[in-house]
Parts: sequence; structure tokens; C-alpha cells
Amino acid sequence: MSKKVLLVDDHPLILLGVNTFLTEQGYQIIAEASDGIEALLLADRLHPDIVILDIGIPKLNGIQVIYHLMAEDYPVNIIVFSSQELKHYIHACMQAGAAGYVRKNATLNTLLYAIESASLGHALFPHSALSGAESASLHPGTLSAKISPCERKVMGLLLQGKSNNDISRLLNRSPKTTSAQKKSLLKKLNVSSFAELLSLTAFESLKE
Repeated sequence: MSKKVLLVDDHPLILLGVNTFLTEQGYQIIAEASDGIEALLLADRLHPDIVILDIGIPKLNGIQVIYHLMAEDYPVNIIVFSSQELKHYIHACMQAGAAGYVRKNATLNTLLYAIESASLGHALFPHSALSGAESASLHPGTLSAKISPCERKVMGLLLQGKSNNDISRLLNRSPKTTSAQKKSLLKKLNVSSFAELLSLTAFESLKE
């Protein structure tokens, strides 16, 4: 049975090219989305096996979408396909739980390799963005495995601009618990403040 793929990009020509290529390779393109909100709605309804995602999309950026998808109960491999080359964007995708990052100036065969690697339990990221013990064959979600599903939900709401009280109400928990999870996220994501985190993932800074 062919893998189900959701494509997310706000550039129609990119969608057309990737759709055509992956269809020829035997993948089933179940839907296309041009913004983050549409992507989440489609993913919730269709449960794709693979999501090919640009990070500079409107409404919710790609990193926000990754956090939301990784908090869901169904398994999904997320491959980021973006023209962004700055290391901190790539690291943010790794921390969110993406299974791979392919630059748009790479060949479509590289994208295919990233998809196939993720299906085998390995992640593919640019060597230039990796250091120390990190490698291009990381297991998907390695850097984010320490972030719990509840913390990912908190992260997703924070990136939507929700306040501490908003998050507590939406997740039906006490403000004290929410504050504790926010502090835990700062430590796990190795950032000193939420201003730093939000500046990293703010939509305007990701717009391509």
C-alpha cells in the first residue's frame, strides 16, 4: 500500500513539481495545503503518513505546524522542504520533531531519499547544520524526544501568542502547571527566554 502524503507550500509551482515527482515514485498525494491552518485541518482529517512542509507558510509557520502534528496520536514523518539555509531554522525544525530537512535548491531525488530514510527510522539533515554528536542519520525526533506531548501542546499554543491563562484554560490545567511546563521547555530547548524562542519562530522572520 502506497504511503499517503500531504504537501504544504504556498508556492503553486513547488506543489505541482513535488506532486508530479512523488506520484511518479508511487506515493499517494492525498491533499495539498497553502497555509498552516489548512495543513492542520487536513492532517487531522486524513492522517497522512508523510508531510512535506515549507516553513515560510502563512497563518501558522512550518515550525508551529510541526509542534502541533507531533502532539497528535497518529504517527507521521515530517520532511521540511525549504529555501531557508540558516542553521537556527534547521535546528528549530529538529527540536520540533521533523524527520528531515531538504533545501529547495537540492534535487528532488534528495527529497525522495529523505522520505525513504524517515520511513526506515532515520532522519536526514544538512551536514553543515550538525555538530558534535549529531549526524545526518539521526533518528526522527531525536532532539525533541525529551519534549512530552503535553509540552508540545503548550509550545504550539505559545507560538500562537496565547497567554499563560489562555493555555491553562484550553488545556484544562492550573496556571502553576502551565508555568512549570513553560520553564521546562526553556531548559529543554536551550533558550534563555520565550522572547528568544518566539523571535526564532515568528512568522515574519520565516517568510520567504
